[in-house]
Amino acid sequence: MIGVLMSTEYREQGKIFQEDYHGALIASIESRIREAGYFMLLYGASNVNEAVYALRSWQVDGIIVLESKPADTAQFLSVLTEPTVFIDGAVSDQTEAIYNITSDDFDGGRQVGRYLLAQGLSRVAFFADEEMPFGVDLARFQGLKSVSADSRYFTLSVEKKIRLNQFKQWISTGNLEKFDALFLSSDYFATDILSVLTEMEISVPNQISVIGYDDGPLAEFAQLSTIKQDVLGKGKCAVDLLLAKIEGKEIYENEILLPVQFINRKTVKEK
Repeated sequence: MIGVLMSTEYREQGKIFQEDYHGALIASIESRIREAGYFMLLYGASNVNEAVYALRSWQVDGIIVLESKPADTAQFLSVLTEPTVFIDGAVSDQTEAIYNITSDDFDGGRQVGRYLLAQGLSRVAFFADEEMPFGVDLARFQGLKSVSADSRYFTLSVEKKIRLNQFKQWISTGNLEKFDALFLSSDYFATDILSVLTEMEISVPNQISVIGYDDGPLAEFAQLSTIKQDVLGKGKCAVDLLLAKIEGKEIYENEILLPVQFINRKTVKEK
């Protein structure tokens, strides 16, 4: 049995399956685990100790951890003896190297910044759900900032009702006029923002450009410009790496970076 662990507040609040990205990722993991002759145990916990206790009670052969914060990653490494692979695991400078599968999110942010600059759009507001960004959100913002120095970071709640009200308040206090484009950390957030802009009769892309991240069905339906990442490949790579660890095979790379691609649709104002 392979344990798949969701360990942050975001997943504890039951939001994980509301996004195309996480549903597709978990489906990919489960499919590859089943192909390899294992069963999958999907588990969410409020802290690392609870998670480790639960997984060990099921005597799992290996563990995949989804999107752990730096402090959680360090704690997992200190207590786990089972073969473990992280997906989008975040580490501090003091943490030892981990086996990690992630997209090249820095390049994703950089691609967004470069495309927007080519359209004369240099003032970009980036939105994610952490007061202090880490992991993939931090990499995306840093990539954006590397080519668009005027970019700024803003936080939105994981709770949809609160998030929509926060964004309406953000607009009502005159922030929208300070930016040329909005870059959201997920398509899920971006489509919410598009609905608010439509409700407030703000034209996209004539008055403001909007870009998401993931390129799931939501993005295609909304004709949203976004960054495409290989979600299915990410899940498969994680399972294959874990199986290699379980089987004691020699592993030459600790971290695998999967390429991403900017997808232009109808929400960026062209020159």
